[in-house]
Amino acid sequence: MFALIGAVVLAGGAGKRMGAGINKQYLNIDGYSVLSYALRSMASVAEEFIVAVAAGEEERACFAAQEAGIDPWRVHIVIGGRERQDSVRHALDAMSADWQVVLIHDGARPFIPPEVLERLLRAVGHDVGAVPCMPVTDTIKRVDENGYVLETPLRSTLRAAQTPQCFIAREIQTLHHMALMEGITATDDAALFEHYGKAVKVVDGSPLAKKLTYAADMEDALRLKKEWEALYYASRNRL
Repeated sequence: MFALIGAVVLAGGAGKRMGAGINKQYLNIDGYSVLSYALRSMASVAEEFIVAVAAGEEERACFAAQEAGIDPWRVHIVIGGRERQDSVRHALDAMSADWQVVLIHDGARPFIPPEVLERLLRAVGHDVGAVPCMPVTDTIKRVDENGYVLETPLRSTLRAAQTPQCFIAREIQTLHHMALMEGITATDDAALFEHYGKAVKVVDGSPLAKKLTYAADMEDALRLKKEWEALYYASRNRL
């Protein structure tokens, strides 16, 4: 489909809301780190990896890649920036010239089903990014600065974005540098793509692609892992 697919995995967050005392990407799920599962998920389609980490955690990230069974020559470690957007830019600047498509992923989402990745790769194209999303089930209120409701959007028009988000590699790299020069910040890479007038295609995400944010999320991680592994090995058996 593409000459070379690369993955940027962000693993530099402090994870303060987890309250674990260490970066949540290195917490243990059934004997392996959260980050190792995230890398293993991406490895079903990605050939090369750039992992953005906090300074001093380079060895932990390398070990996570080993846990995931990824050859060391396929993994490049960079130090992340102050904000998520900075970390993504640092990672994109470390891409090889051969990368055609990049998947930008949060390392705290360890379990991405192969079919989600396949949907992203089918949807991405020139000036078109692709993002996995889930329907919104709660009623959402848009409020003003004083806490008064301005409107209640239709749930049918709302989606909760997940990662990985998928782009033509050089397009998203160029936009990150434009944003740096112009002082533009965005909550995710798709929002940056949208800001510069590019199209973003939504594909079906998965409840398994949950971001591990709070301590209670770790209690559910083993169930998610078992469900993801069933899909992962079924996909490998089809190859």
